[in-house]
Amino acid sequence: MSHPPFAGQPDVLDRRVLFAVELIDPVTQSLVWQGFKVKPAGLSNKPIINRSGRLVWLLEKDAWPGVITVDPDDAPFESHTQPAPPRPADILKAKPNERLVRIVLRPTAAYPFDTGATVVRGALVEDVTVPVPIVVPGAMVQLAWHDALSNAWLPARPQPGEVWPQTDRKGEFAALLQLHAPPPADPDLDHGLLKARVQVTRGAQTRATPGNFPFLPNPADAGRVPEGRLLSTDVTLGWNQLNPI
Repeated sequence: MSHPPFAGQPDVLDRRVLFAVELIDPVTQSLVWQGFKVKPAGLSNKPIINRSGRLVWLLEKDAWPGVITVDPDDAPFESHTQPAPPRPADILKAKPNERLVRIVLRPTAAYPFDTGATVVRGALVEDVTVPVPIVVPGAMVQLAWHDALSNAWLPARPQPGEVWPQTDRKGEFAALLQLHAPPPADPDLDHGLLKARVQVTRGAQTRATPGNFPFLPNPADAGRVPEGRLLSTDVTLGWNQLNPI
């Protein structure tokens, strides 16, 4: 699978371009395309791949894409569907960001998390206690680790050009961190389990999982996740059950 460098800003799109899609690997923060089948409803032509790794569809008379379906085939990502952005009033004068959709892919358990990343996957809803929870899309999600020396929580920091994971339209997310803790930092580790929390930002407010959140089934491991590995069970977070920070 090829991983071109992630481009943080849209290219200037040629006027012949109708629409473009970026598929983002949230672990490597790179664009992927090989092996994926991406189908925007309402378009008949196949996409071309530009030098940045974007899938690009050219103008098809007066057509505009509908629901976008991503089939990863054998790639270790979940299938994905989402609506296309609203149709611009004048397609020929549409700005690049009106023609570009970024899709942050959701790794499956088969993803080769051999980079030493600590990963928590799950979903964010308004309230986990109601029979039919309302999902929360578009919230920024970070994984933070506890420094035993300073008693501080240190969230993952973005590298230049990286995109923070956000909940998708189903409220789902994959939050990860690469633990780089040079002395005198002292990651709070216990038998390979890292004291960690998930931090969620909506607008100007950030909340986090409580210190005893049951990431793992053993109550003695509350508030901890396997360091450098994928948490085997997805979590469901209720926004109103998270603690303001």
